[in-house]
Amino acid sequence: MVETAMGTRDDLAVCVKCVHLLANGTGDEPVADRMMETWPNALMVLGGASLGFSDQACDGCSSPLAGDRFTATVWWDDFYEHVTPVD
Repeated sequence: MVETAMGTRDDLAVCVKCVHLLANGTGDEPVADRMMETWPNALMVLGGASLGFSDQACDGCSSPLAGDRFTATVWWDDFYEHVTPVD
């Protein structure tokens, strides 16, 4: 059995670009890269609720731009840090 440190955050406020990326699986590459850097080894899903306008940084991609924010949840697990990729 492998023990892992798992975590959950269900209070994220993500920007419109993150919403498009999460909903469609494609989007702005810099946004995707920043999201991967901010949340390595994580799974993020949309919560579906609009939080309205915010001048706070996006919790998904860390963009400092103001704009509409939407709810999201993220789960992470350090198990993947111990797995060697197979070619």
